[in-house]
Amino acid sequence: MIALALMAVAAVADCNRLPTTIARDECELSQSLELDEGDRPFDCKGLKTQADMNVCSYRDYLRSDIELNQVWDAVTKRLARDSSAGRTVLESQRAWLTYRDKQCNVWAKWYEGGTVAALMINNCLTDITKFRTKELGQFLEGN
Repeated sequence: MIALALMAVAAVADCNRLPTTIARDECELSQSLELDEGDRPFDCKGLKTQADMNVCSYRDYLRSDIELNQVWDAVTKRLARDSSAGRTVLESQRAWLTYRDKQCNVWAKWYEGGTVAALMINNCLTDITKFRTKELGQFLEGN
């Protein structure tokens, strides 16, 4: 359900074939930004139409997911020497991904069939992802 809402833009290349989450997100973001060069670019400053809001919120989510995965990579490198802590943070990340998807799926159900659904889901994903990025960033502070 969430995957459908995230696809606010049509994929030109198959970004899903790329080897990392960061590469896939960057590919999708790049493809979305290329749409701005067409006859009617998306207005992410004025946000006058629902389509603008949906596409721009998707871009915001992609940017937050890229940042999350960059922090995740740094955290896993830092915890690589402590296999117990590394396993625990991996388990917590998997549980967090399940939570994120289920929590944002509430918006999908709530707004199902409406044009605002993608915006609400993308905003949910962005907010939760930014918060998780801050949480994971704590592993990189101090020590």
